[in-house]
Order: sequence, then C-alpha cells, then structure tokens
Amino acid sequence: MLEVLNKLRLNNGFYKASTGSEYHYTWLRDNFYCSIPELWNNPKKYIQTYRTWIDYYKVVERKYNKFSALIAKGKIDHAYEFPNVRINLDLTETIAGWNHVQIDTIGYFLFGIGTGEDANLEVIRDEVDLDIVNKAIQMLDAIQYYKVSECGAWEENNENPRASSIGSIVAGLKLLKKVEDRLHIGLEIPEHLITKGEEVLNNILPKETPTRDYDLTQLFLIYPFNIVTKEMEDIIINNINTYLLKENGVIRYLSDEYYNINGEAEWVMGLAYLGIIYYKRGEKLKAKHMYNKIMKTSIDYNIPELYYSGTSKKNENSPLGWSLGLTIELARLLCK
Repeated sequence: MLEVLNKLRLNNGFYKASTGSEYHYTWLRDNFYCSIPELWNNPKKYIQTYRTWIDYYKVVERKYNKFSALIAKGKIDHAYEFPNVRINLDLTETIAGWNHVQIDTIGYFLFGIGTGEDANLEVIRDEVDLDIVNKAIQMLDAIQYYKVSECGAWEENNENPRASSIGSIVAGLKLLKKVEDRLHIGLEIPEHLITKGEEVLNNILPKETPTRDYDLTQLFLIYPFNIVTKEMEDIIINNINTYLLKENGVIRYLSDEYYNINGEAEWVMGLAYLGIIYYKRGEKLKAKHMYNKIMKTSIDYNIPELYYSGTSKKNENSPLGWSLGLTIELARLLCK
C-alpha cells in the first residue's frame, strides 16, 4: 500500500489527492492523513510535508497578508480571505471559487507540526517558521474560531459551529502547548483559546452541528485528535454504527447528496477510522473486521474514496490518498 501512496506523493512533499480524473489538486487536510505512515516509515518525508505546508503559508502571508489581514480585521467576510485549502500541485492558489473557509485545516496544521515536534523531528526550522505558526494561532484568536461559520471537512455551505472543526483546533493547540512546555521553542498558545474551544465543543456534542446529529467527521474527534471523553467516544461510535455504517463504508451523514445514487455513498475511510479506534480501545477483533471489510473490495491496494450505495462499484477517485493513509496506519497497528 505504501507503494500506491507514494505514487501520489509530489517532489515537494505534498500529495495529489487521487490519480483519478476528478481530483487534480492537493488538499491540505489530505496531506495530514497521507503523511501519517511516514512518521514511522520515513520521518524525513514527514518533516518535508510539514515544512512545505509552513512554506506555503509563508508565501500566502507574504503575497496576500492572509493571516495578518484576518488578525487585523477580526472576522472573515469572504472565502478568499482565508488561506486556500485546495491548491494546485505547484503550490499556487486555485483561482476558481471554492468553499475555502475550513478552519479545521488550521487544526490539522497545528496538530501535525505538534506530532512531529513531540517526536523530536524538529519540523520548525527557524524563527521565520515559528512566526508563521504563531500567526496562524493569532488568526484563530482574532476571528474567534469557535464562533466562525465555516464549511468543515466536507466543504459544504457555511454552518456554525462544527464540532469536528473546533475539536481539531483544540487538539492542535493542546499538543503544541505540551510541546512548548517541554521544549520552550517560542510557541505562543493563549490558554483561553483552548478553554473557549472546549466549552463550545462540549456544548455541541454529541452532535456535529446544532442541526446534524450524526456525521462521519465525529470520528475525527476520537482519532486522530483524542479530544473527547471515553463516555462521549461510546456515544459517537454507537451513533455511527447505528445510523451511518454500511457494508462497504460509512456514509458521511443522512441524506448526503454527494455521489448519491439510490442512497448515500459509502466512504471507505470511515471503516479505517473505526478500525484504528477499535484497535486503540483494545478491541482488536473489531479492528481486524474493519480492515477485512476494506480489503475485500480493494484491488491491488487501490483504496477508493467511496462506493455507490449498496454496491461494490467505486467512484473515479481511486486510489484516494486520505483513505490509503488511514488504511496503512490500521494495517501497521494490526501487525504489531
């Protein structure tokens, strides 16, 4: 599977989302998941991915003042004001309109850097790198991220607030605070950013949004972010299994229209999330069951984005790096 994933990797350390005909871009969030296997397989590649991410943010700050402008303004009025989350393979920003206000992307950025630094990988090279990380945090503070109406991981119309987005940022901030307390490298993490985020998150849970009770993204709060209590884990897992789990994947949410033909599409990554979560909870037989469900329909490790409802027919986004990264991590855990 690593060979398949590496075919998506670009020379700059980012990953093309898929070799399918639809996705000709790299998504920042996807890079987080694609790089997970490199933590143990090739840490130098992990470092490159996050240094490239840092460099991309430095470019958009230098060219467009993306962070400084929002720090000064204190709010987001237009999607183009937020750093693009879907970018061209040469790291230039896409021109076409997109639902770019996805604050969880900053959470992934912080959490990924924190994971590297916590593993003593020295992702942050110098004061310039440190400055852009701190600017990202200052921007979250200025816009009051826990109140922002945004598009979330599914890049949909703005809804305020989303538990998965807030949770990603809280997790990233907490991990960086742990790193700073140990290494004293100059990260600036105001305590109120964590406490306010936790307060809003706990008020939303166990829902994803005030109007959506069940969503695949709620699994992100358990893995990779580990940001909810054991009791809340149980509730989320039970809801996913009861309402969203299907034979070949997990639907994103009820009445999802994306690739909906006679029913909601079944996302393979949902099985990988569940498998990793079960493994970390000590439920290894359930974890293995999820892995087997993934592999029974996958040919040559080309793990797809999704299958059409009730079928083994995949869409054209295959292999999908996001799905691959998670499945590889699940396979690694099961081989322990």
